[in-house]
Amino acid sequence: MFKSNVSCLLGELYEPADPRRDGGFSLMYAAGNIGSIIAPIACGYVQEEYSWAMGFALRPSAWSRAGDFPLRQPSFPAYRRRQPPGAVRAPLPVAELGLAAGIAGYRPLLIAVLFWQEWSVYALIVATAIGLAVLARIYLRAETDKQRKDLRLIVVLTAFSLLFWAFAQQGGSSISLYIDRFVNRHIMSYEVPTAMFQSINAFAVMLCGMVLAWLVKESVNGNRTVRIWGNLPSVWPDERRVLHLTLSARWSAAYGQSSMPLMVLGLAVMGFAELLSTRSRCRRSPALRSRVSLGC
Repeated sequence: MFKSNVSCLLGELYEPADPRRDGGFSLMYAAGNIGSIIAPIACGYVQEEYSWAMGFALRPSAWSRAGDFPLRQPSFPAYRRRQPPGAVRAPLPVAELGLAAGIAGYRPLLIAVLFWQEWSVYALIVATAIGLAVLARIYLRAETDKQRKDLRLIVVLTAFSLLFWAFAQQGGSSISLYIDRFVNRHIMSYEVPTAMFQSINAFAVMLCGMVLAWLVKESVNGNRTVRIWGNLPSVWPDERRVLHLTLSARWSAAYGQSSMPLMVLGLAVMGFAELLSTRSRCRRSPALRSRVSLGC
């Protein structure tokens, strides 16, 4: 959810007709994918060479930058619209500075306590109940039937979204455990850290995005051959992804370990499949091509 909010906040910084708008989104998507490539490699290397604790500590050191967000809030148009006309920005109070300083520290501590005391399931139940209560309150306060209809549609889409992300986020959990235990990760005498496999998806998104952007460009320009054969990738990435992962699982069941190239290929196909949902939008909006090439 936070990733979508970042896109909305970035969009508020530009007027709809601002020529810099597309470049801003492209820069954000590129930075996100580059970070997704570098972070697993860095964490995996530090974990392998030094210790698991030091590798894990790299993540909060990067997330500490999130503490800047409350300080930058007055820069967003939505914040300024809530201020009275002619209001002068006051110095930041101690409460906001305390919030900015505490963001980097309280979340790891809270998560550690939840898992230590085995309260994580109860916390999820409470969070879900609060979310449903807020949604019900919004629904009851809706003024028109159209608003209620839109809210029901949001609930339906949320159900499908939850199902999608439940499977999509297995890359950092179930698939990583499978790679660690059942994939031959040796290249000569070097054993590739499991965490490094998480960078394959983002790398595939960046690499295949450039190919997809070219296909969209040629299709929009009227290249009939590219338009016909360019539709072929739309029908096979999801099936190929399942095929590669299933074949890898059968291989490890039969021989004890699976092939690393086969696993790498399966993860790369997963990254390519993420781009296909943007093709129809890019045909209607050629300005989105640069974002597709960067893995929007």
